This record gives sequence, structure tokens and C-alpha cells, in this order.
Amino acid sequence: MTGLVLSGVIHSTLDSLSTIRNLVLKLLKSRKCPEHDISGTLVEMSKSLGSRSINNFHFYSYAKSYWLQHIFYVSGQEPVIRDLLLRLFEGNVLNANPTAEDGSMPLIWALQNGNEIVVKLLLDLGKVDANSKDARGQTPLSWAAENGHEAIVKLLLKTGKVDVGSKDISERTPLLLAAENGHEAIVKLLLETGKVDVGSKDISGWTPLWVAAENGHEAVVKLLLETGKVDVDLKGTRGQTPLLWAAENGHEAIVKLLLETGKVDVGSKGISGWTPLLLAAKNGHEAVVKLLLETGKVDVGLKDISGRASLLLAAENGHEAIVKLLLETGKVDVNLKDTWGQTPLLWAAGNGHEAVGKLLLETGKVDVDSKDK
Repeated sequence: MTGLVLSGVIHSTLDSLSTIRNLVLKLLKSRKCPEHDISGTLVEMSKSLGSRSINNFHFYSYAKSYWLQHIFYVSGQEPVIRDLLLRLFEGNVLNANPTAEDGSMPLIWALQNGNEIVVKLLLDLGKVDANSKDARGQTPLSWAAENGHEAIVKLLLKTGKVDVGSKDISERTPLLLAAENGHEAIVKLLLETGKVDVGSKDISGWTPLWVAAENGHEAVVKLLLETGKVDVDLKGTRGQTPLLWAAENGHEAIVKLLLETGKVDVGSKGISGWTPLLLAAKNGHEAVVKLLLETGKVDVGLKDISGRASLLLAAENGHEAIVKLLLETGKVDVNLKDTWGQTPLLWAAGNGHEAVGKLLLETGKVDVDSKDK
């Protein structure tokens, strides 16, 4: 075979399918010389095979639509996968813009799945804006903070280009999202930047301390209090303070932390007249009731807008231990009536709370014939 023919064959098959390449290699290795130039034939065969409609590739549409989802089930540390991702992103095979409303773009998928490798690739390639926002106004940092992806938060902060105080359409910051979900390590990372507003409010007036207290994230509450920059008695739109939320949900450790600051109003009321003591008594949080009573600063006779005091609420719901604690203060009116004229005994009797009824009768002060309206 002449050098010209050989060159033609090789050139013609460089980018052809593997079937053609293998055939060429076999021919080149053969000791027998063909009587004619086969390069033209190979070129035609290559064109024929290469021009098949993509409709003949039955999984083409699926692969095109779902390759990204599948990539997250394979380790990005594997060189082959990493190289494939580099080629795809470098070749703009898929638009890497994170603001796509369908949420299917690489960065959004990487953030949702906590895939640090893909996030790093996209940042290194300059394919994404580290501060760009999605349809909800969330940045890559707020996504990572909300979902607890510590490694990605570190990666984003390391770029020095992210706005740590960015707000979404609900005015929630990455710090608030991390605090709300109890991601202690991320809260710590964000606080260490020295660039976050620890008192920033969302559209509901909630702060990072407020949501952390509500959800019982003790470690996060402690970190926020240690900054010395939080308003521990800040009220939400319904007049609720961090202490009120913690008391209502029975978060004893958080109630203790807040009380230890010496800066909370233990008798503060929400818009329905609820106080921390009233809500703790209503929901049966004995340890919280005890902590509040020990402050010596709560009015055990305080009523909500329906005229119900802590003793009545505890009796109504059958919380025997709390009824006992309140009676032991010697400061409760056992015959106090609510708006409907009902007493603690009447509520306990109506709901069948025998042990509570017995405690009330043992005081010797209840009017057993009291009538409601």
C-alpha cells in the first residue's frame, strides 16, 4: 500500500466510529496488499454510519434530559467522571446558568445534592456567578446554608466573592436559613466572616435567634447569644419573643439560656395575650414552667384574651404536675373564671381529668357548685 493511500485511510477514519477504525487497523496490519485504494470506500462507509438519525439512538432523549441527575450517583472523585464533567461544562453542552426556573441546571443540582466536586468545577471554570439568584431569590450560598452542606459553604466563602448577607424574596439570609434548620457548623462559619447581620429580619419579622429558639436548636442559640449582638427580647409580628416560642415548644435548655442573659421579659405577651408561662402550662411543659416560676418574676394569675390563667389551662388539659406546681406557689385563684364563666375545676371535670380534680378539691377552696354562663 502506498504512503498516499495509507495517509488517506488514516485521515479518513480519525473521527469515524470505532467499527470503521477497527477495520482499518486490521487492514493496515495485514501483509496482503489490496489491488485498489480502499480509502474512498471507508470514507463512504463512515459517512453512511455517521449520518444515522439520532432517532435511531433510542436512549438519546433520555440521556440528554437526565444525564445530570445520574451523575450525582457516581463519585465525582473518579478521574473519568471528572474529565467527562469538565468536557461537558467547557463545551457548553448544558447552560450552567443557576437562575433557570426549572431548577435543572448543574449548579442547582449540585447544591441540592451537596456535590462539592461539581460546584468547584463550575466555579473554577467561571461558568457561574457565585451571587446569582434563582426564582426564589436564593444564591448558591443560601442554598448550601439551608441544606446544611458545610463543605460547599466553605468553598463559596473561600472565593471571597459571595455576598454573605444576600436576601431571598422572603428577605431570608443564609444565616437565618442555617439557624432555622439547626446547622451549627454553618452558622459558625458565617459568623466568623464578621460580615453577617445577626439581627436581620425576614418579612415576618423573624431573626436567626427567633427561628433557632422556636425550633429548639440549642447550640445555634448559644452561638448567636455569644455574639452579644442579638436582641434577645425582640418581638415578631404577632408579638412573640424567642422566649415565648421556646416555652411554647418545651425547649427547656433554650429557655434556660435565654433566662440566663437577664435581658428577657418573662411576662411578655403575644397578640392573643399569651405569655411564656401560659403557653408552657397549656402544653404541659413541666420543666419550663418550673424554670419560669423560679425566676420569681412571673404573674401566675395573668390571663390571656379569653380570661384563662395558667392554672385553668393546665387543669383543662390534664397536666397534673403543672397544676401541683402552680398550687404550691400559693398565688393562684382556684375559682378564677374565664370569659365563659368556667373555673379550673369545671374544666377538669368536663374533660375527665380525675387526678387534677382531686388536687383542686384538696385545697379546700374550690366552689364545687360554681356555674358557667
